Amino acid sequence: MQRILFIIFYATWILLHNVYGTITGRKGTQFSTAESEEKILMPGVHPSVEDEYFCIGKKLHNYEQYITSFEALGNSTSIHHLLLYGCKTPYSKSGGWWKCGAICGEGGPSILYAWAKNAPPVQMPPNVGFHVGGKTPVSYIVMQIHYKHPIDKSQPGDKSGVKLKMTTKPQKFLAGIYILMRYLFTIPAHSSGVHSDVSCRYSGNSKLYPFAFRVHAHSLGRVISAYQYNDTGWHKLGKGNPQWPQAFYPINENLVIKPGDRLVARCTFDARNRNTDTHIGSTHNDEMCNFYLMYYTPATVGGSYFQCGGDNIPRLSDKLPDESDSPLPPNPLLENWATGILSSGRPASHSNAENYDILYDYYDVDKPKYDYYYDSPNFFPYPSYRKPVIPNVQRKPLIKQPLMQRPHHDNMVDHGSVEASRNRVTEKVIPEKVKTVKTVSPKYVKNWPKAGIKFGQISGIGTDSKGNVHIFHRADRIWDVNSFNSDNTLYEKTPIKNATILIFDPKGNLIKSWGSNMFYMPHGLHVDKDDNVWVTDVGSHQVKY
Repeated sequence: MQRILFIIFYATWILLHNVYGTITGRKGTQFSTAESEEKILMPGVHPSVEDEYFCIGKKLHNYEQYITSFEALGNSTSIHHLLLYGCKTPYSKSGGWWKCGAICGEGGPSILYAWAKNAPPVQMPPNVGFHVGGKTPVSYIVMQIHYKHPIDKSQPGDKSGVKLKMTTKPQKFLAGIYILMRYLFTIPAHSSGVHSDVSCRYSGNSKLYPFAFRVHAHSLGRVISAYQYNDTGWHKLGKGNPQWPQAFYPINENLVIKPGDRLVARCTFDARNRNTDTHIGSTHNDEMCNFYLMYYTPATVGGSYFQCGGDNIPRLSDKLPDESDSPLPPNPLLENWATGILSSGRPASHSNAENYDILYDYYDVDKPKYDYYYDSPNFFPYPSYRKPVIPNVQRKPLIKQPLMQRPHHDNMVDHGSVEASRNRVTEKVIPEKVKTVKTVSPKYVKNWPKAGIKFGQISGIGTDSKGNVHIFHRADRIWDVNSFNSDNTLYEKTPIKNATILIFDPKGNLIKSWGSNMFYMPHGLHVDKDDNVWVTDVGSHQVKY
């Protein structure tokens, strides 16, 4: 009987193994039950206008997986950029593609991957992966493609996409993206050396170990750099030319970002040939200022997505190292690569894998090898690359022209004005008749307000006739790039439960609080001469008194 049971068990095991034991990936490659390849592809779409965005969602398995590599299947001749987002549910539940004003229905979006200008594939370090599927917050992956130009219906539709390598083997470290971005900014016509800065304090609970970075801007972007600042000074996270392939390039230093460290990025633009002002926006004629930091963190305590929007610490941004805006030397190979055609006339795309070897050879960079360094009590894997060998090419210095200077208000999330250069050279328009007004510089007061008060994002401050200070804050709600859809409608449908307006006497004592369950996204506050308080709520598009 035992022999019969054993034969039945063994036959069943063989059957299951033949069905589920291997998954065929690329031709000639077999993956074990722990590994697989997944493709997310557009189903032959036809963009009808310039700068059209298409999205498609892919439902993940009911078991947990880790993404260990990304490879874009497309070309920059037709695609401006491709993004992958993690969502609990997609915005469209039809099962097909949609024109994506919105990405997620609920949960997210959190960025998993970004690609532009024919960037090569991205491979995670050993024991590192993006945690998705199963009971994680990411049940769907949504792919967004920004198409440059329309495709005529008489032509084949676009089937670009991305290929993922995944494993069910639990990884010791979570991969994540920390994006620093500016979403309100203006670049004046005929200007150069224009700075757009992003700064914030890392508020997570775990250490982050950055291993790669990516920059993104449109045609006016010249150089984007980012730095970590802590009690040991400035540490460069990365510096890139957004006109080159917008890949995730290796970070050659063993850096650790700790809670409380400041992160600062600077985008430098040149609009000398642009006859109109340029704003941050979604079309290729607009601009963007994004720095992506790819990191890993211990799987037991870390988070997979952080973002920093706006220049929240402008006094720190003003002190960025002088080399933050110096352009990188010319690189004809990368410039041609980014356009989609190499100087040899061959296309730079995923279908021509030897192109990646050309790229590595030119940079004299080994494909990733890994060593380890010790950070008690665990060992963490770090990529070990040879640093790029860049030709010593003479270049002209970047010309700095006078810019409009914006005021510094530390309490605002993002002022959206043009930042001056390091020397703060400004051009001021003076009316014919100017009334002289005596100004009083603010002074820092320690322990104000009294201890125990916790603020969210502060959107407005005013004082009344008695010297009381009225503070309008967002409590636990955050305004960032994921807060509104393309119609400027707030995703969150419930008012903030906490009191959003706090009133302090001049000594910092809390004397009154109100505004609970009234506001959706606090925006501005003004106290008039009769001590009436006026506020604006951008979430409900209302002015309230």
